[in-house]
Parts: sequence; structure tokens; C-alpha cells
Amino acid sequence: MLDENVSARLRGAFDLPVIHVSEWTDGLKDWALRERAQDASLVIVAQDSDFTERMLAQEPPPWVVHVRTGNLRVAA
Repeated sequence: MLDENVSARLRGAFDLPVIHVSEWTDGLKDWALRERAQDASLVIVAQDSDFTERMLAQEPPPWVVHVRTGNLRVAA
């Protein structure tokens, strides 16, 4: 699952089914994103370091991939 701060265009970079959070709802809160991802056994791909740190501090932590890039525009 791609977090809202990650471009939906990144979907094509994976050989697995990928869901962008905007397909479910606009402005999903971090805790709700975590619950949905955990319930569906999804990996969260995030670019926000604060989000990643909060998720990894929880028990049990969800699967999170933290993407680090330079300044990029977020576009659908």
C-alpha cells in the first residue's frame, strides 16, 4: 500500500498488486492506514520518516518500507 505522500505512479515499479491509499479514501489517518494494512496483510510504502518511526514503535509493528528521495512532486 502506497501512503498518500508517495506518488501513485510508483505502482508500476512493483511486480505485485499495489494499492494507493487514495483508492480507499482521502486523508486516511496514520492509525487507520496501519489498521487497514495490517488487516489485509499489506506492506506500507511511506516517504514520511515521522510516519515510519511511529509505526515501528507500535507492537506489533506493521511491515513498512521507508522510501528516501530528494524533493519530488507528488502527482497521481
